[in-house]
Amino acid sequence: MFRITIFALCASMLVSAAPALACTGPNPAIDWVKIQHVMPQGGENRFTIAANIVNRGSAQPLDVLQYVSISAYGQRLDRRSIPPLRAGQAFSFIYPYFRSDQAGRGTSTLDFQIVMDRGVNCNPNNGHYSLTF
Repeated sequence: MFRITIFALCASMLVSAAPALACTGPNPAIDWVKIQHVMPQGGENRFTIAANIVNRGSAQPLDVLQYVSISAYGQRLDRRSIPPLRAGQAFSFIYPYFRSDQAGRGTSTLDFQIVMDRGVNCNPNNGHYSLTF
């Protein structure tokens, strides 16, 4: 039993000391999403929401098909196409969103998610962003 415990301890130390695998391919990420402007329009507020996507990895092939899915409360509202991005290249887009002028602060959340129809994202964890306003 004592040998097994020492072996398990040594094995766990080796695993935790192993370097993390680096992302070595295309890595499109949602860099930020923010409200640029709010304009009242007859009982509603029109929010102009800007989003920025950046490729933190290597260049994407020209045949990549990708987009940002925009949803609220689990329902997809829209999507915005993203062109193929070179290494370090960014792409921004604007999304208009209408909400009652009676809605309270912090009561709406929009979710932005990168979806790859064709292509590779070596780190899909950075392809999601939630904006609450």
